[in-house]
Amino acid sequence: MMRRIVALFLFGLFVSVLACSSKVDPSSYQPPQLESSALTMSEMSLGSTREGKFPDDGHYLGYMFEARSGAGYDIILTRTSGQDVPAIVVYQFDDEGFSEAIAWASADAQVIQINGWTPEQAGQYLVLVDVVEGDRTGTFSLEVNCVSACGDDPSLGGPGALCQSDAQCEDGLECLLLDEGHGYCAEHCDCEELDGCTPPAQCLWTDGNACWCGYLCESDADCPDNGDGWTCYDIGSEMGGEPFFTCLPVDMDDY
Repeated sequence: MMRRIVALFLFGLFVSVLACSSKVDPSSYQPPQLESSALTMSEMSLGSTREGKFPDDGHYLGYMFEARSGAGYDIILTRTSGQDVPAIVVYQFDDEGFSEAIAWASADAQVIQINGWTPEQAGQYLVLVDVVEGDRTGTFSLEVNCVSACGDDPSLGGPGALCQSDAQCEDGLECLLLDEGHGYCAEHCDCEELDGCTPPAQCLWTDGNACWCGYLCESDADCPDNGDGWTCYDIGSEMGGEPFFTCLPVDMDDY
């Protein structure tokens, strides 16, 4: 928990900085090339606020979130104490690591923000909190809010759509992963009543706490999209039990 986006400027991106004065020219800030070894990461959900202390020299602090293609996001950092000159930087993250910096803002200001940032691809992104100048003793709060096309993107997958992350699924669905690259948008279901699934899905999977809908089958054609990208697989025999055929979100001929 980014390689494709290498351009440092996005057409139509509006970056605003709320400031009364500036000791450091925002254009002079050069975002770092990130390496996981020097980075402390944590997850954050959209609409939430994370608080922290600015990182020490030589260390990086980042917050991961899921973003949807075509949606608009406001990223807001508030300096809550100290005189550090902050910066925020957006990177994409995938199985090959971090992309080049996609967007950033910095100024000697109490509030800096990136308004209306729109990712070209759904997936995981990181907001880096950095310090341009200062003794790094100050504190901050960070918000990431979806402000447009948050839940009405027609490209988002419904129940049974193939996916690689939650950001590719409609609201309320979770990308249930077979591995890092193969999953499907799954509904949650009632573990006791075994209902809540859109037919032909049935309440099949659990981790002991939550339950998800899945698909029984006799052939690939019984799987979503008439089996395109799916395999009807005897997972029961594979695990040493009785035959139990279910749809797996992968073409086993290519797996």
